[in-house]
Amino acid sequence: MTAHSNSICERFVGTARRELLDHLLIFSARHLEAIFKEFLVHYHHARPHQGLDQRCPDADPGVVPLPVGGKIVRCDRLGGLLREYSWAP
Repeated sequence: MTAHSNSICERFVGTARRELLDHLLIFSARHLEAIFKEFLVHYHHARPHQGLDQRCPDADPGVVPLPVGGKIVRCDRLGGLLREYSWAP
């Protein structure tokens, strides 16, 4: 593992700890796995990243999301610990 990949891992672990693990009680390995699966979906599909110009890692870099107008809706994950916002269809 290179120094660069180690820094990326440390950054992710810190983010997961601050945004997820510091706010929950983990009861078992199975519970931790379920929570992390949900967090990873949020992390890759909905959470904006500064290093990617506020885009999500799984977003198409050639597409600029434009507001369609109307109402903004909120989707809660993990009982409201993680919140995602999008334009209503």
